[in-house]
Amino acid sequence: MTCIDLQQRFGRRYRIGFEADGATKAQWPREEWPWLMELRCHRGKVYPHGGELLQAYTDRRAIGRMLRALPCVLHAKGDDETVIRFHVDHIDAVLAILKPYRRRQLSEAQKKQQAERLAAFRFGKSAAVQDAKAALESTNAGRDEGQATCLSSALQNVTEGADNVV
Repeated sequence: MTCIDLQQRFGRRYRIGFEADGATKAQWPREEWPWLMELRCHRGKVYPHGGELLQAYTDRRAIGRMLRALPCVLHAKGDDETVIRFHVDHIDAVLAILKPYRRRQLSEAQKKQQAERLAAFRFGKSAAVQDAKAALESTNAGRDEGQATCLSSALQNVTEGADNVV
């Protein structure tokens, strides 16, 4: 029996996690990982039941009453802790009650603003390499052509090594 892959279906809008914070994930074959996924919410969680069915869980009585009152509920159990079963097509009604954690979605302007703000912290040529290059160029001014060429080639090797590290 197969189940809905929550990451594939809802992962762009909502935060998807694994049961037990992924502690048991390594014990399962990769093709069964969709069974371990949970769509976490402020008031509970949603997880696969099998096929096109999902289950929602909450440990709050008032929220449980609201979930049980939905017309899309196929099965419900529990008082203090409520579990309902519903078809995936009705997830919006369930999530309206459970309030899912959403993924951060940045506009193009926000992405550009963050890139500019963080540009100073990008990896690149280190300040030490740039300082060494400036120092060698200043000392090359008083040297003959042979010595300057030798120092320049050494500097180029150091600079290329720094570029490869990035």
